[in-house]
Amino acid sequence: MDPNNSRDRTIICSFKQFSALDEEMMMHILSFIADAPLEFTDASSRGTITGVLPFVNKKINEFCKRDYFWRAALKRVCVNEPSLWKEGLMQLLPEGTKSTEGLVDYARKEIPGSTYRSIFQSIFETHIRFTGRKFREVVATYVSFDSHLTFILSVPCLVGLSAVFYMRGMVRLGQAFGLHFFEPRYRLLIAEVMRDWPESARRGELIAASTQRRLPTFIYAHMSPLAPATPACLVQVHSCMIHPDGSADVMLTPVAYVSLERVWERSNSGRLFQATCLRMGQSQSRQIESQQINDVMENEFHQFAVNGEGILNIRSRGALNAIISHLVAAQEQDEEQDEIDNMIFLEGDG
Repeated sequence: MDPNNSRDRTIICSFKQFSALDEEMMMHILSFIADAPLEFTDASSRGTITGVLPFVNKKINEFCKRDYFWRAALKRVCVNEPSLWKEGLMQLLPEGTKSTEGLVDYARKEIPGSTYRSIFQSIFETHIRFTGRKFREVVATYVSFDSHLTFILSVPCLVGLSAVFYMRGMVRLGQAFGLHFFEPRYRLLIAEVMRDWPESARRGELIAASTQRRLPTFIYAHMSPLAPATPACLVQVHSCMIHPDGSADVMLTPVAYVSLERVWERSNSGRLFQATCLRMGQSQSRQIESQQINDVMENEFHQFAVNGEGILNIRSRGALNAIISHLVAAQEQDEEQDEIDNMIFLEGDG
């Protein structure tokens, strides 16, 4: 290390009087650096509340268990990523609860025995992390919150695993598409996904949402490689016809982009993969859709440049139709939003 090189210098700042402050002042100062897990776009972020501050000393470790930091963090994530955290918070509350400014504090009072920390954990475990169908109840001495943090518990919990359908393709949130499952591994997948639903749901009838407002859901890995951190999507099953040989025709709707967290192959399953994943926020989701469009266009132009027939074959026409439908839908959405904005503006003038 060269002390004369500014890049090699490390500036160490100290505040020796910090330990002499009262607890309220100490916690106020620490609140400026007290970030919660997943508060930023990096899905692997542990957050300083769980990954840094608890290891400073016993006093600060005890601070990190209090609601002071967790209340502020929960409010921040609900504002910054409402599609993840606020939506997840609403699912913990009774149906019909209004989304108000004081929703976080209301949830703390409404959910018996809860703390802001436990609410944060519940949203993560039930809404942001997707593990698939809950099929096995166990008594756990701990529940993993993420790969670096453990919440100590001793309560019954449900453990689930999600099978993965893996096939490269382009999807767009809200745009339904159909698939035919014929491989043995995917016959197993759809049988497991539909296992808890009524017979009519497996015979082609439209599937009604459960009392928890849920539909059969699994992971569709539409991008490669099939590995941690690769984007994928959650798809809901709206209709499913399972044939006598186990093959199935399904109508699916993508509802959320996710980042694969853990991926592994199930033994004796004919190469059926399982995974857990983390939902993406709005900004990351938009980036994924833009990336997909750019990739398709680049591939099609390459095909056309190579053989001059790329634009004419069926595969290319399908891809181009997907691009056109995406652009038309986006245009219609923008026009609809403009109409709403104009109506609000006119009502304000009136």
